[in-house]
Amino acid sequence: MVTQAMTGNFLNGYHCAAMPRTPGSIFAQQYEIGGVAPYDLNYYLKFHVPIAKDTTNSSNPVPCVNAPGSLPGGASGLGVGPTNAYTSGSASAFPSGSIVQHTYGIAGTSSCTAAQDLSGAIDSSIDLMRFGLMTFDQDPSSAIGVSTATTPQVLGAPFTECGPISLAGITERHARIWAILQTASRRSFSPSERAILRHLRGRGE
Repeated sequence: MVTQAMTGNFLNGYHCAAMPRTPGSIFAQQYEIGGVAPYDLNYYLKFHVPIAKDTTNSSNPVPCVNAPGSLPGGASGLGVGPTNAYTSGSASAFPSGSIVQHTYGIAGTSSCTAAQDLSGAIDSSIDLMRFGLMTFDQDPSSAIGVSTATTPQVLGAPFTECGPISLAGITERHARIWAILQTASRRSFSPSERAILRHLRGRGE
């Protein structure tokens, strides 16, 4: 509902798929960078992707999604998805092809059209409202996936700080985000993770 309210009604009906964030899943493959899985792999809540019905071929309508295309600022072996798709230039750019529309899935996909009308708040109020995006990427760290140069480039080890936690060199910001994910997934904590949580909570067990 919020998606359509902001961006416009999906023509031919709105649908949604709940994608498990498990290893080897469509989600894991589609959003990996340089072969490295997304930081929220194994998160217990599924990723819900909007799906439009493309009826260009009326006898064979297909489910169509917006998906990662070529990763700006990437390089050979440092692209997005199973094909490591990338484009040169700055990682902060938004070139044509960085987001694509194709049929739902990974293998054997084809181009399609996820058509929306112009009834959304962004369309009708673009000259009256300011729109922005807030992410977790607040500091220059290898965990954000790009360098801090004038022309940012994709780094060789994205998401590395979201792996197994150790006390050495960890920042409270990263520990707090990871603690939230771990708590939500009801995972058992290692001794080092419990030590970090005790520090964040300001008390013992």
